[in-house]
Amino acid sequence: MFRYKITVEYDGSKFCGWQRQKNCISIQESIENSIAKFAHKEVTVFGAGRTDAGVHAFEQVAHFDLEQDYQLHKIKSAINHFVKPDIAVLNIEAVSTDFHARFSAKKKRYIYRLVNRDSHLAIMHTKAWLVKEKMDVDSIRKGALILTGEHDFASFRASSCQAKNSVKTIDKIEIIKREGEVIDFIFEGKSFLHNQVRIMAGALKNIGIKKWDCKRLQEVLNAQDRKVGPETAPPCGLYLAKIWYS
Repeated sequence: MFRYKITVEYDGSKFCGWQRQKNCISIQESIENSIAKFAHKEVTVFGAGRTDAGVHAFEQVAHFDLEQDYQLHKIKSAINHFVKPDIAVLNIEAVSTDFHARFSAKKKRYIYRLVNRDSHLAIMHTKAWLVKEKMDVDSIRKGALILTGEHDFASFRASSCQAKNSVKTIDKIEIIKREGEVIDFIFEGKSFLHNQVRIMAGALKNIGIKKWDCKRLQEVLNAQDRKVGPETAPPCGLYLAKIWYS
């Protein structure tokens, strides 16, 4: 058996998320179907993270096994032929069978992207969260410091989250203001709760528009109760950006 690791980017706008589901098309299913067309055998593709419907990736990582030892460029070309235009395999490599895209991952980076302007989004309406109220980036950076480090993020996870432990460590939160009124929230950590990044983005947005202050954010974090938490930011602004392995 031969194991292959692929790095994939995708526009998640038309998909129901990474994971295969009934009655809709997922990223995972699209890649699995493309592999089956050239390998003539059904395979299971394992991803590093299960992005939700409408979420994008600059660098998702996945692995799968094949019985035959194919040339790498042929696998890459074959998958890309069938999954274009919304999915693209950027890189492929042969790895040992003890590699696992999810369990071997050491750290992940997510980017949440906002556009802060009063005009609607004509081009980026499926790629960013439009916030029309004026945002204070310096205040957002102060709020980000409160969420950095190890905390119980029970106030910042989906009610459907199945994780047994809501304690997570956020290694880094960086706020970058770019051209075109784009503001990126960058989150790095080993793992995240379901919807944690989007809920943290919602909290930082509240700080930015002065709906909350840092004291309120600290109170919500300490409450460990989703009912007092902020709104969940829409999926269109979220990108899985990078995954580190040893």
